[in-house]
Amino acid sequence: MKKINFFKWVLFLALSCSTFFASAKDVYLSSGGLDTNGGTSQSDAVATLAKAYQLINNQTGTIYVSGIVDGHTGIAAIDANGLPFLGTTYTLTIQGVEGTDAKIVGNSEVRMFRLRADMALKLKDVTLSGTPEETATFDGGCIQMQGGSVEAENVTFENFKNTNYGAVIHTLSLSAEKPLLSFKNCVFKNNSAGTGATGYGGVLRVNDCATGAKIYFENCAVLNNEALYGTFFFRTTATATPYPEVTFVNSTFTGNTNANGNAGSVTVYSANYTLNIINCTVKDNPTNGSIRVTAAATVNVFNSILEGNNPNDLNVDNGPTVNIDKSFINVIRNITDYTKPAGYTAVGQLLNAFDATTNTFAPKVGSLAIGYGDKQYLADLGINYDQLNNVRLFKNNKVDAGSVEVGESAVWASASGDDSNNGTKNAPVATLQKAFSLFGTTQNGTIYVSGTIDGHTGITGTGLGFGANSNLTIQGIEDTNAGIIGSDIRMFFLNNNATLTLKDLHLSGNPAQPLAGQGAFVSINGGGALFAENTTFENFVTADAAADGAGVIYLNQFNANSTNPILSFKNCNFKNNSTAGGWGGGVMRVQDFGKITNPKVYFENCGFYGNTATVLGGSVLFVRAGDGITPQISFVNSTITACGAGGNGIIYIYGGDDITLNIINSTIKDNPISGIMCWEMNRPQLNIYNSIIENNTGTNMNDVRYSEKAGYEGVLNVSNSFILNALWRNVVTPPATSTYKPAGYTATGQLLDAYDDATFSFTPKANSLAINHGDQQYLDALGINYDQLNNRRYFVNNQVDAGAIETDKALTNTWLGVSTAWNEATNWDLRVPTAQDAVIIPAGKSNYPALATDVAVDKLTLEPATTIDLGASKLSAGSIVAQTLMDAEKWYSIGFPFAVTDVYSEQHDDHLTAGTNYWLKSFTGTAFTPTTAAINANQGYIIQLPAGYTASTGITYTSGAVNDLEEGSLSFGSAYTLQSNPTLAPYAIDASALAAADQYVYQLNAAGDGYELITADDASIAPFESVLTIETTQPVLRVSLDDTPTAINHVENREAVVATRYYNLQGIEIAQPQAGRVYVVKKIYESGKSEVNKVLNK
Repeated sequence: MKKINFFKWVLFLALSCSTFFASAKDVYLSSGGLDTNGGTSQSDAVATLAKAYQLINNQTGTIYVSGIVDGHTGIAAIDANGLPFLGTTYTLTIQGVEGTDAKIVGNSEVRMFRLRADMALKLKDVTLSGTPEETATFDGGCIQMQGGSVEAENVTFENFKNTNYGAVIHTLSLSAEKPLLSFKNCVFKNNSAGTGATGYGGVLRVNDCATGAKIYFENCAVLNNEALYGTFFFRTTATATPYPEVTFVNSTFTGNTNANGNAGSVTVYSANYTLNIINCTVKDNPTNGSIRVTAAATVNVFNSILEGNNPNDLNVDNGPTVNIDKSFINVIRNITDYTKPAGYTAVGQLLNAFDATTNTFAPKVGSLAIGYGDKQYLADLGINYDQLNNVRLFKNNKVDAGSVEVGESAVWASASGDDSNNGTKNAPVATLQKAFSLFGTTQNGTIYVSGTIDGHTGITGTGLGFGANSNLTIQGIEDTNAGIIGSDIRMFFLNNNATLTLKDLHLSGNPAQPLAGQGAFVSINGGGALFAENTTFENFVTADAAADGAGVIYLNQFNANSTNPILSFKNCNFKNNSTAGGWGGGVMRVQDFGKITNPKVYFENCGFYGNTATVLGGSVLFVRAGDGITPQISFVNSTITACGAGGNGIIYIYGGDDITLNIINSTIKDNPISGIMCWEMNRPQLNIYNSIIENNTGTNMNDVRYSEKAGYEGVLNVSNSFILNALWRNVVTPPATSTYKPAGYTATGQLLDAYDDATFSFTPKANSLAINHGDQQYLDALGINYDQLNNRRYFVNNQVDAGAIETDKALTNTWLGVSTAWNEATNWDLRVPTAQDAVIIPAGKSNYPALATDVAVDKLTLEPATTIDLGASKLSAGSIVAQTLMDAEKWYSIGFPFAVTDVYSEQHDDHLTAGTNYWLKSFTGTAFTPTTAAINANQGYIIQLPAGYTASTGITYTSGAVNDLEEGSLSFGSAYTLQSNPTLAPYAIDASALAAADQYVYQLNAAGDGYELITADDASIAPFESVLTIETTQPVLRVSLDDTPTAINHVENREAVVATRYYNLQGIEIAQPQAGRVYVVKKIYESGKSEVNKVLNK
């Protein structure tokens, strides 16, 4: 079929119908208004549409409508044919006020509007209604058009009845300038043009329209309208291209009737039209409700469903061009090149019953309509949503046919559901069996579970069996405690290469009603794969002592055609499951993998507690034969405890060839039987890495019991682990003791704290030998950098903790500056800093931290030109490091409110000496004295950098004791200025003037552990000394260098003639001009070169 490009149509819409323009004049119309009012505001609203129209006075403007208002009184007095739009071209917008149920009600005496010329009428968020019990005799019951254009959005047109053309709108012509009718998210219901001779257009009759006219309906519902001839009737005398174009997209037609057998819900009567039906549902229109074309027009039906319309669904004659693609049309007339989609045989297959709350038909579970459409027909219109404005995801370039997108086959089941429902979101079923049955013969899709539902009623035989290659997901709905509870009937029988996925569920058996068989949850016999995530399996019990038992899962074999033969469990917990069957598995028994390559059983981040096999076997897992090709079984980041009672081991591999068992970063502890038992298999491989296996010692038991079969030497790898009691039987080369019993490890209880039932885990004790004992490579190989609780393992020095749980580590965290939020993980390269972390705030970021709460770190490093906004919060740091850059061969005046423990240049190894390194001098009042001492808090210094110094390096200042940065704190102000006097003379402080301006100056006290307020007006800052200025409500005191005494004030008045002297001293400002911020070294100021030329001695 031909495919059409709608680019020009999209461009026209973008330019023409998407904007409601700003008003030149506003008038308010309200159910509580009075026509004696002026309409200038809501409290001054008028009462009738006619009065509001008069106040607009043929200007561009907006009438705001609140409540139900009169749409007829006074109109006839203005014009018997309806409110006229004459004279100068203008736009009238009628806008409903949100939350007021805005509605304008007309009657049979006079129509509301009569458009002329190029006037534009825009309607939004309002209902326009006739009076249901009245029938008008004039055409265009709401609007008659002899020119002009109409655009409507979120508008309902209802109850307009007449015995003439166009129950709602009759178009004699459209505006020549902008020939447009546009309706988006609109409803047309219960309108009637009657069934008499002029009953054309139960909603709309277009008698004529200009060349290039666009008539557009998007996300509309057309319901229960009546006419003689066409719910929508289109004719035209246009003969030049572009011909008029009519488009219905994402719209539903139902319940519409036409008395004439030659009509339809949409009737095109003239040849020169293009009709587009795109992603529409035209269904159950009981009398002549089809799409009807009676002339040589062009008809495009794409991604649509037309069925159940009496007597046919698409009826054409007189030679139209018809293009059909990706559509379901049940009864078609006069079209020979359409073939129904495979499997579509009858009305009722595709859609659920009509939903009056949404005015739509939604696809049934498993409907052929799901994913049948081609996205291009919507994409060409710039549309990626459905009638309900839900996003169509265009998965694999597909959309659902019809007006509603479900995107997948889905059934909803709820604890409050009812099996008489159809399983939609608003009508959930009650039982697992009913939900499963709604998929029909092939279970492709999702069952969404809310609350705990019944998982046994209606299930018979071996359990719910699957159609070939089915792929079913059962998904718990968040925050509903989603679960399924079973009984003495197995829930599932996974067969026919089907895949079952479980997410976010609590699955439970009933210990009082155990299954007499194998696998109380699922038996897998020819299944493809089973995946479970964030799911708990609890209280599944099998009671038949004569059977090969499995409490939860029995794997008989995978399907030979499975492309991914795996049983995968991530973030799952298994609790109190058991089997009484001999040689069973309390959680799982693998009878046979099947003759398939690389089958897998995989547990990641799982917890096991209280699972038992009462007669031999494994209390968690028993592998009987395992006749696969190189099968692999893995436990990663998992904890097993308190599992036992009668079995041979927690994990018991009894038979099978070439089986690999991986135990990686797992904890197997305090089980009353052996932890791992691998007994005389053929060519086994056992890998134990970064794990803790201890105190699994019932009578004659071991933490690990590994026995090689004579003549079948296996592979045994043990590394970075703790195994207290290992038995290596018949092993030619047993692992070195140091690989599983490191120095200092002598008894159970050394490594781990008590079991935490809430998390199914053991955490390493403080200073445990298990901390950093593991090697990250074993998790790297799996792409895993987290632990059982999904906390990140940071691999400090390529190490991890042994066992399933990682302890917190001190890290060096660097600020990324995505936003200003300190506690947002995306702002840090590793994590939100903890009190033990070192933090670096680097330069050049788009954002810098702003605290919303108190935070603490171990070490804070601020690079040049960086800040932290404290607000009202406090930042505590064990030490604070600030950096600044300096230029070569210049002298700098420096001071700092911290003791400086390290002054260094990245270029040089030795510090504070002559030669190629920089000079540091302290000021004693009489001379500059070179020093190699540490820079002291509040002490002034000058420093000169050598000629070879690199400008990109600098001095680092490091504080000593813990520093609390807090607004208003005297120990360290969050908003402070460090004033460094860069002169050779004291600088006086006017304490009274400062205090009057809410600015205060502090100096380090004699004890060196805090600051003292300077109150004396004669106090001064010694040469090169620093003080701390702390603000309160006013900006920080900032004394610029231009306001300080110059460096030449020491020159005596009668000094002899001297050569030219230059005093080129520097100052460092540490300041923050806004309240509540920390400001470290930001800028280096040069005081300016002061020059003294020859002076005569008088």
